[in-house]
Amino acid sequence: MTLDRLEDNPLLTPDDLSPTDESLSVMCTLNPAAVKIGNETLLLVRVGEQARSEAGYATYLRYDEQTDTCRVERIALSDPDLDTSDPRGVYYRGKMLLTSMSHLRVARSVDGRRFKFDDRPAIFPANAYESFGCEDARITFIDGRYLITYLPSPIGEWQLPLRARAILSLSRDMALSFHHTRRMS
Repeated sequence: MTLDRLEDNPLLTPDDLSPTDESLSVMCTLNPAAVKIGNETLLLVRVGEQARSEAGYATYLRYDEQTDTCRVERIALSDPDLDTSDPRGVYYRGKMLLTSMSHLRVARSVDGRRFKFDDRPAIFPANAYESFGCEDARITFIDGRYLITYLPSPIGEWQLPLRARAILSLSRDMALSFHHTRRMS
């Protein structure tokens, strides 16, 4: 089998979709799962979003278990307890604060080249276990159902020895109307 690279790459870019909230910006689209349903190709794409920068402040995303929301918070760059030396996030008083978070969003195409993203995420962090994001989706059709797996990224998980934990979602029609929606506050 010979594979040819499409001339119109990249197919998906951060400019192709809107952020989930005006306080965020889309920083990347990557690692999609793909499935063909009828004449439509669906991609379940990992979308990375970050808090919009604000002059004089380090901005970060925080999941609040009490209110079950994600929110953008900020710390003055002049704060002596703030460490911004790690490009993946900031440290405040020794605790890692994440500057970006991933969710999964559907992109659709009838020709397999031009994709349009759905307006809202299909899977968005919905609990503390997913507090740093949802990543690396895979889709398989078995026994009349689409089985969707993805990896949650809980608070501080990247700092621990690597351990993969998959979450399974099921759909009969790939409508992807999950309960995994999160509001920003």
